[in-house]
Amino acid sequence: MNKIHEYLQKEITQLKTKSDVFKEHIRQLDCEIASESEAIGRIEGMMNHSERIFQSENSTKGFEEMEVGRLQSELEEKQQEKTVLEQKVQELNTKIQELQSLLSGMHKDCWYEYTSYDMIHSVEVERQRIARDIHDSIIQNLTAVMYKNEFIKKIIDTDYNRAKLELSAQDTMIRNCINELRNVIYNLHPMATDDLGLESVFYDLIERIKASTDMIVEYDYSSKRTELNSSIVNVLLRIIQELCSNSIKHSKGTTITIQIRIGENHIELIQSDDGVGYDYQSLTKVRNNNTGFGLQIMRERVHLLHGKLTIQNLGKGIEYRIEIPIPKCCETK
Repeated sequence: MNKIHEYLQKEITQLKTKSDVFKEHIRQLDCEIASESEAIGRIEGMMNHSERIFQSENSTKGFEEMEVGRLQSELEEKQQEKTVLEQKVQELNTKIQELQSLLSGMHKDCWYEYTSYDMIHSVEVERQRIARDIHDSIIQNLTAVMYKNEFIKKIIDTDYNRAKLELSAQDTMIRNCINELRNVIYNLHPMATDDLGLESVFYDLIERIKASTDMIVEYDYSSKRTELNSSIVNVLLRIIQELCSNSIKHSKGTTITIQIRIGENHIELIQSDDGVGYDYQSLTKVRNNNTGFGLQIMRERVHLLHGKLTIQNLGKGIEYRIEIPIPKCCETK
């Protein structure tokens, strides 16, 4: 029975890994399709813009039409490839569900093994989220810059003034790329933990959260310490980011409340909102549609610090209470 259990678990892991590869390829295709669609729109817009403003024969019109045709052909191929991959993912998901159903009926103690896999899988989902953030913003802007450069090369000898204007327009795109990269780097490793005091670290994050939403963010901080191990601080920052991101995206509320209490031997973090709430008990495990990963990752982060997470529906909104002990080995940076 144990060998059958191990075999089924291995099969599920392999199928999920294969499905993840297909999903990652689909996501990359989505980014490429979006980038090429945007590029086609930009080129067609430039063609129409040229005809309206210059009202003369555009020496680059032939190049632009050829470029649009090439991009449309690539777009169709990628859309067909995406359809095939989506069908394969659906087939794999059906097999995974069948094996999981068989496995759950064989062994009552398989929850821990399944959860262990989910944690590994959730880390991969987090990595994919970071890659998606880069692809959906930075890559698209850089792709637009690349196509603009190709266009500028064609017109710079015949229309210097217009080429100069196009170069100026690229400055905004490049600045956007730099800002997006800074945000990604900050989310991966908040540099303030290395440079600012403990209170300023949390204050800086709260200000960033306030700037990203129309919701009211109420913040209360107290500490008996001036220093704390940077690993613990980084985990707390990511937990706050995850909780506030969920409230902003899903709560439909107006107010977020954050309380941080740092004592000599323990930390208490309380975050709540006045939104619609949700059935958190249904997310004690990751669903087949990949929902629940945020809560799963947060639980594991708290668990790694030997902490305790309590979730409570407030009638209107939901409250997260996190208690983390401060071990002596982590009293300083």
